[in-house]
Amino acid sequence: MTAPKEPKAKKLEWDFNTLYNIEIDDADVTVRTHTSKKYNKQTRAWSEEPYDLPYLKWSVAWRLLLQVYPHATYRFERFIVNETPQDCQYHIDNTATVHCTVSIGDKHQEMWLPVMNYQNNAIKNPDARDISDTKMRCLVKCIAMLGLGMSLYEGKWKPKEEVVSSGKVYKQEFTGSDVKKGDHIKPQWRDTPPSQPKGF
Repeated sequence: MTAPKEPKAKKLEWDFNTLYNIEIDDADVTVRTHTSKKYNKQTRAWSEEPYDLPYLKWSVAWRLLLQVYPHATYRFERFIVNETPQDCQYHIDNTATVHCTVSIGDKHQEMWLPVMNYQNNAIKNPDARDISDTKMRCLVKCIAMLGLGMSLYEGKWKPKEEVVSSGKVYKQEFTGSDVKKGDHIKPQWRDTPPSQPKGF
């Protein structure tokens, strides 16, 4: 006599608020400090102001998503160029964009992200590591579009007061061949003010 088959667990349907309301632990967020040049029209002077951008680790984002929707899947779009599959879409200026889709049941969320450096500037002729890192950043962004971690993009995430007072600082200093440890990252201007001095 064969044992009766166990009924399949019902797959939960995607709900934005369910993911949006998941609390993000401070230890799972990396905060990178950047600086930007701002022009004051009244004083006609430039000033340098730091600002922080929080990043949710891709492994955490995927774990939290699977804890709610264990049937979730993701895939990265591939592009055929001269009969050769490519992991990103190349543009006329030699920069590139990756595309990701996260699926939860019948919900299929697409998102894209240019291959960027730590200054959040698009990279020309990116190498394999640049593309790989951007693919995982795009995955996190795609998951955020479904609700999980969107508060970080909205600027609503703040470390808990007791964590800050304990002396634990959530800031990551940049290291690399072109950036010395402790240096501030100065993103380039996209929209150049008319009175911008040379050298900025």
